[in-house]
Amino acid sequence: MDFLWTNLPPVTKGWCVASMTISTLVTMDKLKSVNLWFIPGKIYNQNQTWRLITSFVTFGDLSMGFVFQLWIISSSCRAIESLYQTKFTQFPLYIVDDLSREQLGILRQLIERNRSIDFLYFIMQICVSIIVCATILFYKMGILLPQLGLVLISVFQYYNSKLTPLEMVNFFGFQFRNMYHPYFVALVNLLVSSAGAGQNSEPNQNRSGNFGRIALWSIESVLRNPQIWFYFISFGLGHLWWCTREVILGSMHYNDAGDATSLDVDERSRRIKRRQLLKQNGVWKFDLVKEALVILMLPPWYWIMLSKIKQQRPLGNRRQRPMPIELEDALQEDLGERVEEDGENADDLVDEHQEGNVMQNLPQVD
Repeated sequence: MDFLWTNLPPVTKGWCVASMTISTLVTMDKLKSVNLWFIPGKIYNQNQTWRLITSFVTFGDLSMGFVFQLWIISSSCRAIESLYQTKFTQFPLYIVDDLSREQLGILRQLIERNRSIDFLYFIMQICVSIIVCATILFYKMGILLPQLGLVLISVFQYYNSKLTPLEMVNFFGFQFRNMYHPYFVALVNLLVSSAGAGQNSEPNQNRSGNFGRIALWSIESVLRNPQIWFYFISFGLGHLWWCTREVILGSMHYNDAGDATSLDVDERSRRIKRRQLLKQNGVWKFDLVKEALVILMLPPWYWIMLSKIKQQRPLGNRRQRPMPIELEDALQEDLGERVEEDGENADDLVDEHQEGNVMQNLPQVD
């Protein structure tokens, strides 16, 4: 357990610590779970805005169920955070093409350095979408999803199944590909919940013993089942964010077959020439969908970083800062004195050398 804890990425570790802290306080009767759940009436009518945050880290008191949820958080969130990185597809293409190789290297270093905060921004976007869907579901259907943290876990499980679909996973002794993992978990939970509901409806059965089960799976009961809506929202949002980030921005609305990491000089020059040719002919190519998704998906601090990177000139084109006149005069005077001293020393050495040669040529007298 200590090995897993020390190897957790920062955002995943923070989520686990916050959840454990809330569960400890609930177990010690310092807090009540009902005061932390997502209840739209209390949030929007009574200004209990803390529920927007606490509903993502509240999983009940300390129990085996909480330990299991903590393990799911550490596995699903860690798998995504370890692979998450802001891609060049999330940047405007015309800005990336205008950067030099030195500036692109700086941008890559900034992306690598900001991986954790970029992932936190991505989680915040998913949480906002979950809150919007849960609010609409409550006011339109009258169905309440109090623990939004469970929805976020399910979104991560679906997202991870799309990132690594062929990876083999083990679920209580059953091995299957990761692409089927969220559906298998949903099926098991629905069967368990339906079995419990069937037992509760058994005293109300009329003539047939199966009448309660038939009524349970009627269309109206399905539409009113919170479990069905739970997985509908989880899988829908998971597919939406995966499709937006990995598919639409990654291939459909990006040139060069979605190769966002290809920064070859020939390919970049070809793209720039194509853009200049279209501009000369009066053709303006503007992808509205891609530009809107770039504004949505790109963390806002990168716009500031891009402006600062573009202001930096390449090393070969940078001008040296002008030297102050006083310092320049002092250096020239010192340089002149050193030249005069070196000249005098050179003359002395020449004279000594000539005198030595003359003395050697004189005849010796006994």
